[in-house]
Amino acid sequence: DGIASAPEGWEDLGKAHAAMASAVVYDATNSFWDRKTRQRWQADTSDLLRSFYEISGGNPHAIGNNWWAVTHSGLYFCAAALRASGVEAIP
Repeated sequence: DGIASAPEGWEDLGKAHAAMASAVVYDATNSFWDRKTRQRWQADTSDLLRSFYEISGGNPHAIGNNWWAVTHSGLYFCAAALRASGVEAIP
């Protein structure tokens, strides 16, 4: 299990929860991390964000629903934390 990962098989809302938690953990504790911990978090978090390249449910084009709001806000907060940590882009 990684620092910022969702268990295998989690649906989008569970992964969004993990993404938000990852951003909070980064913000609250990153000043105490060594380089190895930061790199592990960056790798785990990048993997988590990439897992959203293929969605498992919901409708990504219906922006008025809760699924869209929760998943996209989770991704945004997580991506913002990654950028703050020095990662410019996720391939």
